[in-house]
Amino acid sequence: MKYYSSKSREDGISNIAGWENKVFTPGTKKAKDWKKGRSAERLADFMLHRDGEEIIKNEVEKLLKKEVQFCCAIPELEVKFDNYTGTGRVHDLGIYGQLKTRHNKKIFIGVEAKVDEPFGDKISEVYLGAKTKQLKGINTNAPERTEKLIRQNFTNIAPQIFDLKYQFLYSTVGTAAVGADISILLIIVFNTGENNSNYVKANDEDYQNFIKLSKAEPFGENAHKMIIELEDKSGKTLSKELYLLKIEIENPV
Repeated sequence: MKYYSSKSREDGISNIAGWENKVFTPGTKKAKDWKKGRSAERLADFMLHRDGEEIIKNEVEKLLKKEVQFCCAIPELEVKFDNYTGTGRVHDLGIYGQLKTRHNKKIFIGVEAKVDEPFGDKISEVYLGAKTKQLKGINTNAPERTEKLIRQNFTNIAPQIFDLKYQFLYSTVGTAAVGADISILLIIVFNTGENNSNYVKANDEDYQNFIKLSKAEPFGENAHKMIIELEDKSGKTLSKELYLLKIEIENPV
């Protein structure tokens, strides 16, 4: 599989230094996210030096029960998932591939990697913070975006969902929005040992709580499937299947 630093697929990445310098370029805002032992660096090391591609391929083939072939991958891939202004979903890694069948269905895998990083703020914190700005007369579409994401992820809108982590809302929709025939949100947790065991446990609890309340239903081992309602450019609603897959990797620094 080939790695590129952008959607243009012109600038290739062949080693850790290239991954860092071309994606997390020193002197830019992205640079702060590259630290030894943290998720960005661990993911690059996993993919380039620890059979990451083969491990992910095996997990996806187990999920889909078909042989797959990966084409290329782009670190820090941003995907716009609605018509609101602002940043889209930034995947830690976007992997493109296809099924090795007669129809060659296209696959997109949106990777979210974690070491000791949490899933971030609760939905309530994001929503109330944005709503407060609106009431102060500050122009923001974040409340409307959040409300739409909630409807896309949940069938039953209950107060408990506001205690879930906001990152799950746009990670699911931002993966489905790529437009491949098969969409997979893959969460990779790197267990580096005792130093991050509490983070691994907390992140798993956050994930399981989201699964419990969302549209996701069990689908094989360590996997779930849900339906995401998307809108095309004309405003027409489309139903898209999304697989959610979570794996834990023993990955000492």
